This record gives sequence, structure tokens and C-alpha cells, in this order.
Amino acid sequence: MDSHGGQYTFARMIDPLGSQPPQSLSPEAFIDFLKKQLALAQRVVMVYEAGPYGFSLYRHARELGVKCLACASERLSRGRNRANDKIDARELLSRLDREIGDWNRFHNRRQVASSTELCPGEDSSGDRQMSLSIDKHGNPRVRAVLVECAWLLPRFPKDYRPLQRWKSVFEAGSKCGKALRKKAAVDLWRLKTGRAKAEDLGLKLSA
Repeated sequence: MDSHGGQYTFARMIDPLGSQPPQSLSPEAFIDFLKKQLALAQRVVMVYEAGPYGFSLYRHARELGVKCLACASERLSRGRNRANDKIDARELLSRLDREIGDWNRFHNRRQVASSTELCPGEDSSGDRQMSLSIDKHGNPRVRAVLVECAWLLPRFPKDYRPLQRWKSVFEAGSKCGKALRKKAAVDLWRLKTGRAKAEDLGLKLSA
């Protein structure tokens, strides 16, 4: 939702359907709209830029039962020649949909890897098969965290099984391997959804 003094512009997505065209309502009408969504859906999640309007809408939405996220203001239409409230609302919705949020949304490890876009590109024809660098079409924020996670692993959980397997990629002069980043994301999903325990993966969690 993109907020302004007398008008809120928002885009809505109902799982598993795509996003709907943006709409604009007065602040009062938008609150009534939220109440209707709560009566229709099992869970309602919204995001908006706090900006000069602060967290009053955040507190109001939470009191209603909406899971509300407030992010810092930025130029959402960066790289485009057009900027308006509807474009900003759609961009916020797209970012909300791409954040992991609930690990239970993934049903298998392929979905986890696909969401982070840590799968390699491919240039194959006939009998020739070649794997390329990752295509980087997923969430750049999640990908950056996973890269940092992969670099921290050799310093702490040295018994982590994938680390033992990919130990050579951390030797002097080498680069962090794509496979370990993807493996880290999959194992985080396993931990968060109860599919595996830390000790099963060779991890020791801090207190």
C-alpha cells in the first residue's frame, strides 16, 4: 500500500492467484476494506512505507489482526521513466510476495532453490550441456544474506556436513560455491519447518 494524506493506493494478491489491479481509497474506506478482508481470508498481510506518516497505520492494522510490515521509504520505481502511486503499490506487493516470510509456503527443496534463484543458468543444445552462473532473477536481499551465511559457516559450525563437502571452495584464492549457498537455504527451510534437527545437519545453534 502506498500512503498519502487523503488517499491510500494499494494492490492486492490472493494466494495462489496473481496480483489484481491497484485501487485507491480514502484512509477511512481503506480501514473498512481491511476489515472485510479479515472476514474473508485466513490471514491478511500488508506492507507500506512508513515515511512521514510513521507507524500509526501499522499499530491500527495490528490491532485489527492484520500482519503489517512497515519499511523505509525509497524510490521504488528506480530504473523506470515512470513513477506513480499505482506502480509503487505493485512494486511493494511484488517484494512482499518474494520475501520468504513463512517457510511453510515451500513444499520441497526445489521450491526453496527456485525462490532464491540460486539455480544455475543453462546453455545446452543437443548433446552439449553447459551450466552457467546463477540467473539472479529472484530476491536479491535473500541472496545477499545467503552469500554472507555461506562465508560465515567456516568460522563457526565446522561440523556442518555441506561445509565438509565443499571445503575446497573456501581455500585461499577460491570463491564461495553456489552449491553451498543453495544448500544453506534448503537446510534453513528444513530447520524452520521441522523436517530436520540441527544435530542432523551437523549444526550447533547458539543459545
